Amino acid sequence: MSLIDFLKKFSIIIFVILALILSRSGFGYLLILVLIGLIVSYINRRKREAIITGVLYALIGYILSYPTGLILKDYMPTYTIPVQTSTTTMIMDLLLGALIPMCVAIIVCGVTAIIGSNIAKYVHERSTDTKEPEDNTYQVVFTDEENQTRDYVEVDDKGELLNYTPIHKAKMRKEKQKEEEEWDED
Repeated sequence: MSLIDFLKKFSIIIFVILALILSRSGFGYLLILVLIGLIVSYINRRKREAIITGVLYALIGYILSYPTGLILKDYMPTYTIPVQTSTTTMIMDLLLGALIPMCVAIIVCGVTAIIGSNIAKYVHERSTDTKEPEDNTYQVVFTDEENQTRDYVEVDDKGELLNYTPIHKAKMRKEKQKEEEEWDED
């Protein structure tokens, strides 16, 4: 298994872990999302994995950073301030706290994933484009009832080819037959 195959199979897990390490190293949240969108979509040539990776990074990052906010209670005033809250309010606040970064991740990773997958397609097409230059002629192939190829005519313009009616094609076939008969006589 090559490195690229390994990265394609486990790209979501690998890049979420790398993104978490980068965020703990001091890289910005939006920069990491942009990198996820570009790199994951470039490797996989699909946008879906990049978006899933970005959303998982946002969710896991939020879950990991929530307990660190509880440390701030040491810096709070010592006297109590009565605040009335309910369990549903707290749950809604926590869900909104997770939902907002996930929406940002979907948007940022989605846009950059489009760019990354298009770059990957362009690079892939350029690398596989080792064909010889084409001649710009097209062929009209005539077949009989048993689907046996009887004759063909070369045309310079594909648009011209599409405008031919069956009568035109028959005339072209007759002209080609005449040319072949003249060629055989010589």
